[in-house]
Amino acid sequence: MIAFASAVADPAAYRRFAGPGVERTAESDSPVITFMDAGGPGRTLNLILQEAARLPGLEALVLIDDHTEIVDRTFCTKVRELFADPQVAISGCIGGSDFRGIAWWTGTVRGASIIQIHHDSAGGELTAFDWGPAPDPAGAVDAIADLLMVLSPWAVTNLRFDESLPSRLGLGIDLCLQARAAGRTVRTAPFEVVSHRPLEPLQPEQQEEWVLAHRAAAERSEDAADPDSEAWKERARRAEARREAARLHYYFTDLHYDAQRLRLLRRVKALPLGHLHNLARRTRDTLRDL
Repeated sequence: MIAFASAVADPAAYRRFAGPGVERTAESDSPVITFMDAGGPGRTLNLILQEAARLPGLEALVLIDDHTEIVDRTFCTKVRELFADPQVAISGCIGGSDFRGIAWWTGTVRGASIIQIHHDSAGGELTAFDWGPAPDPAGAVDAIADLLMVLSPWAVTNLRFDESLPSRLGLGIDLCLQARAAGRTVRTAPFEVVSHRPLEPLQPEQQEEWVLAHRAAAERSEDAADPDSEAWKERARRAEARREAARLHYYFTDLHYDAQRLRLLRRVKALPLGHLHNLARRTRDTLRDL
C-alpha cells in the first residue's frame, strides 16, 4: 500500500490544500499520517518515518507539504512504476544537481513544471521556480524540492532526517544526499501537483534562517581537502547564501506587485467609458494647476 503523511506546520493550509489532494489521490487502503510539531521539524518527520516503518506491505511513503496539492489522477500508478526499480530511494516533482547549499535551482534542474496558484490581491496562477531556464526532463538528480517527497520502503527504514539542522530548510536535501551516499538513486518524476504558496517575500528573520540553513548544508558537502582558508570559505558561503536569499526576496516582491497591478487593471477595465474620460480630464486639470 502507498501511505501519505504530512508534518503539519499550518493546519489551515493543510485542510485547504494538501488534505483535499490526499483524499483525491489516496487509495482505499492508504493510511494517512499527520503530526503536529513534536520538538522540531526533523524530529516530527522522523516520528512519521517510524510510524510508516511499522506499516505492513508498505510500497511507498508520500511526504507532502501543507501548501502542496496533488492533482495527478495517475499518481499512485506512477509511484509504483518508479519504485519497480529497487535502486530508487527518493522521488519528487523537481530537483537539481551540481549545486551547493540548499539552492538546488542553481544547478542542473530536472523535473516537471510546477503550477503555483496564489491568493494575493485578485489571485492568479504562474509557473513556480521560473527564474532560471526551463527544467530538463525528469531523471536522476542530487536532491529534490521538498514540496513533495516520495520515499521507498528502503528509505523509510534506513534513512532519518537530521534533527541537528537549524530549521526545516535543507532537511529534504540532506536526506537525498544520505540516500546517494548509500549508493541509491534520487529521481524526479512527472507528478502533477499545484503549489499554493503566497507571493510574500522573505522577511529579514526568514532570510537569516535561510542563510543559516544554506551555510550548514554547504559545510556538510565541503571537500575536506579544500586548501582554502576557513575565513575565506566563511565569507564566500555567507555571500552565496545572502545572494540566493535576496533572489527569493525580490522574485516574490515582483510577483506581489504584478498581482496588485493585475487587480488594478481589472478594476479600471470594469469602469464605464464616461467615468474614465472624466477621470482623465480631472487628472489633466490637476497637473496643469501644479
